[in-house]
Amino acid sequence: MSGAGVRTDTNGSGWPLDGIRRPVGLLLCVAALLLYGLGRPCAAQVRAAGMAGAYTALASGTDAPAWNPANLALYRERGVVLLAAHAGIGNNSYSLDDYRQLNGAYWGEAEKQTILERIEGNSFDLAGSGSVSALSSAWGDWAVSSRTRAASTVSVPKEYLRLILYGNTVGESFDLAGADGHGVVFSEFALCGGRPLEALLPRLGSWAGEWTVGVSLKLLRGWSYAQVLEAEGGLTTTETSLDGSGFVRTALAQGGWGFACDLGVAGRLADGWYAGLSIRDLFGAIRWDEEAEERTESFDASDVTLEEIDGETVETESESIARAAWRSDLPVTWAFGIARRLDRWSLAADLAWASGDGFGAPDAPRAALGVEYRVRDWLLLRGGGSLGGLEGAGLAGGLGLGWRTIRLDLALHSWGTFNPFSSNGLGLGLGLGLAL
Repeated sequence: MSGAGVRTDTNGSGWPLDGIRRPVGLLLCVAALLLYGLGRPCAAQVRAAGMAGAYTALASGTDAPAWNPANLALYRERGVVLLAAHAGIGNNSYSLDDYRQLNGAYWGEAEKQTILERIEGNSFDLAGSGSVSALSSAWGDWAVSSRTRAASTVSVPKEYLRLILYGNTVGESFDLAGADGHGVVFSEFALCGGRPLEALLPRLGSWAGEWTVGVSLKLLRGWSYAQVLEAEGGLTTTETSLDGSGFVRTALAQGGWGFACDLGVAGRLADGWYAGLSIRDLFGAIRWDEEAEERTESFDASDVTLEEIDGETVETESESIARAAWRSDLPVTWAFGIARRLDRWSLAADLAWASGDGFGAPDAPRAALGVEYRVRDWLLLRGGGSLGGLEGAGLAGGLGLGWRTIRLDLALHSWGTFNPFSSNGLGLGLGLGLAL
């Protein structure tokens, strides 16, 4: 046991709360994984983000491995991604409008109530995802891809936020159970190929038309994993005493290896129409066996009275034990897309769903519509909207700039609403590559 620092200048009766905040605050460590190479389940995400993710039937060249490897043989483009990064973070409660109104303002009773009332359900949920890709290349039917992916979700009980806002007001009880969180960071190295269906099955003849198939074989390298296994706790204050205890138990690892594969089918339909179907992260799993441990952070403030307040009042304990290696399965994501490519316009629609949540996969079916307009050979404008998935409703925009072989892509999209000025989160993307 070790004593936590005590803060006695709190509002109310002066009960020490620093030691109590520490265990539940461990959840924020899971969110900190977002700062290490935010990763989404798509590599060349920037162009797609500008079209709200409606890209399964349009992705070509270096974009194809992330969306549909069959498109490599359908479009047969060449290029190199020097660097592409995309990151997004959002929550279930607070918008940019709320931030502007509350940031720097005095929080009286009305403001505190507003903060709590904004939380839907019993918890404040934070989610984030993104990707970093570098030195990926495509040439004709083949491509190699390397990218870092990460995703994180954190769920903090509404009661914990009430404790922060109201401190240790006399006569209050706080239930700190129900906290949850998950975070993962890993890289994948993929070899991707596509072939015309007619070349693989010549007996199909003209029936195969201009349909192609593709596969990506991926080696996965896990870097960091954290998951809240259990969280319990409570606190009660009276005029003369403070009573409470709690703990957070987490599973942590700092490395592992695994494999996955992507499959795809794509085809050219009549009058500039295209269609594609992909299955991503099939058989995907990572075995976490490096520095695997189980950690428990706990606090105890049983029957503490005002006269007992000193540097050892609230006791905290941190305990770590080695844990056997475990396997975490990547959710399988199915995506279907259809697109129309015209002289200057490209229109696309996507529908995606996953076998489960986590690892940045959509936790609900996601539908997206996107458009791209070629203003000049060196300027592309993109836009789109989406519903469902990790972000909920969202509006996206982006642009592509080109100079000779150099390509620069930018993207911005909102979370939780079609109004980007009252969004519950934001996503940003930047990509730099070469068209060969």
